[in-house]
Amino acid sequence: MASPKLASIALLLTIFNLMINTSHSVSPTSSPAPAPTPAAARAPSAAPRQSTPSPPGIIRAAYWESFSDFPPSAINTSHFTHVYYAFLLPEPTTYKLNITQSDEILLPQFTSALSEKNPPVKTLLSIGGAFPPSVAQVFAEMSQSTKSRAVFIWSAIRVARKYGFDGLDIDWEYPASEREMRDFGRLLKQCRQTLALEAAVMGKPRLLLTGAVYYSARMENSGPARTYPGPEMNKYMDWVNPMTYDYHGSWENFTGPNAALFDPNGKLSTEYGIGSWLEAGVSAQKLVMGLPLYGRTWVLEDPSDHGIGSKALAPGPGEGVLGYDAVREWNAANKASVVYDGESVSYYSVANGSWVGYDDQMSIDLKIQYARMKGLGGYFFWALGQNRNFAIPKLGKLNLLSLVLTFCVR
Repeated sequence: MASPKLASIALLLTIFNLMINTSHSVSPTSSPAPAPTPAAARAPSAAPRQSTPSPPGIIRAAYWESFSDFPPSAINTSHFTHVYYAFLLPEPTTYKLNITQSDEILLPQFTSALSEKNPPVKTLLSIGGAFPPSVAQVFAEMSQSTKSRAVFIWSAIRVARKYGFDGLDIDWEYPASEREMRDFGRLLKQCRQTLALEAAVMGKPRLLLTGAVYYSARMENSGPARTYPGPEMNKYMDWVNPMTYDYHGSWENFTGPNAALFDPNGKLSTEYGIGSWLEAGVSAQKLVMGLPLYGRTWVLEDPSDHGIGSKALAPGPGEGVLGYDAVREWNAANKASVVYDGESVSYYSVANGSWVGYDDQMSIDLKIQYARMKGLGGYFFWALGQNRNFAIPKLGKLNLLSLVLTFCVR
């Protein structure tokens, strides 16, 4: 059975062509051992090294939830280039953005706090989201005509300009038919054209246009099969955020990785999802890969059967979801056995009949290196506040060589 160190290095060196086919346990501990910082600090004869910055132009983004108790002033902007305000919702009848009393306070706080940071980051206004589920129908109705699309777009522009945002993010979860996919393409085209017009007339930089989308360019798991308008997305969007996570969860009666990089038995993997977007006509440089700062949990049917794919009875700790910091605390409190699964490039921990699947520092950094080697535009995290010391987001500053050396000297 391969050691964690050797398996990790092997994956780094062969990440495009080889899947690690063995899983191995990390000796039971409170949590996976964190990577040293700086990476070579523990090497007996190694001189101290600085982390290698991300290449110019690499997008390192994150979403901030406006209902979070994590204030925007606490965001360490040295780890990011772009931060999203999530979410505003369109009104179901007028299609204008609904600015609640809470938003009236939080929107200026968000942009003001981040503009004063060193280094500063670009801010984007994310519109939509998964809740309430009815917001998807609002998008579907709004996108059907040029007139209703214009009302929505101009409302979004006015809000973005009023509060000092640098861009808009369309988070329609999800277009439910081929017709709605075509309307999504029309919405993007009209939005990009309107943004260009507004910028020219006002003499201001054009607002960015991005969007959070399903992990795969083709949706087959819910409703009729349909495909995103890849060529239109590639033409009109500055970049696209595939949500490459939530592959498994407590809605299923078996355990599984939240964000598997590889899936030898199916299509629920980031490798498959990113490949589908490339095939759909979205260039690698416009794909910004999603990374979760949370895990999914289950109660096992048989505590002695605790691998990936084991039968489960119900949602586990945290009612099926634990943020990264909460996972670490749960591991420590329960003296959990922690396993790194090289096949999916993910972690899971087991204790007291509960199972938690998540990403830790090594698996996240391997995925960041995967994104770089694929030539992707970057990566984003969902969501800020779930790792408050930024141990995970700061990993993007390491390059492949420094990551190999990190695990060589552990």
